[in-house]
Amino acid sequence: MTDTPEPKEERGEERAPVEQASAMLGEMIQRMGFQAVIHVREQHGEYWLEIESPEASRLIGREGQTLEALQLLLRRMTLRGARGAPRITLDVGDYRRRHLKQLRLTAKDAADVVLHTGRPVTLEPMPSPARRIIHHVLREVEGVETVSMRPERGGLKSIEVRPVGGGEEDGPAPESTTEPE
Repeated sequence: MTDTPEPKEERGEERAPVEQASAMLGEMIQRMGFQAVIHVREQHGEYWLEIESPEASRLIGREGQTLEALQLLLRRMTLRGARGAPRITLDVGDYRRRHLKQLRLTAKDAADVVLHTGRPVTLEPMPSPARRIIHHVLREVEGVETVSMRPERGGLKSIEVRPVGGGEEDGPAPESTTEPE
């Protein structure tokens, strides 16, 4: 006789932390003074908590900073020590999908300029999750490489997109080459 693991009851064990996260998020948003409805959606094994609110822009914050902070807090509060916990992502007003689309467009536009001119392009400073997306998108483009550049005054890092093996040597020192952060 062989031991076979018991199947999860239609992801019931996995949904418990998601439902807990949804309830905690609702309470956090309420304590912040906002009204919102939270919808839970599963996509490719990842759970999305989609926040619907008349004050969506305030929940997103400048360049998504409030949304990122909420997500970080929620993950820390609900997934502490939970092994095999499902990945949970927050979104407000489809911000993440639109932002991802814009980042991909920015990355591809920069690669086109580099491939046509042979000169490096430095993108605006951005948070780590956005830089990771840029690195990932451009990893698939032949003829270009990406380098995260150290910030000049302790701010956000930028990315230099340059021809493979090329680039200017004077300027801020690269922190890493072609590796996502």
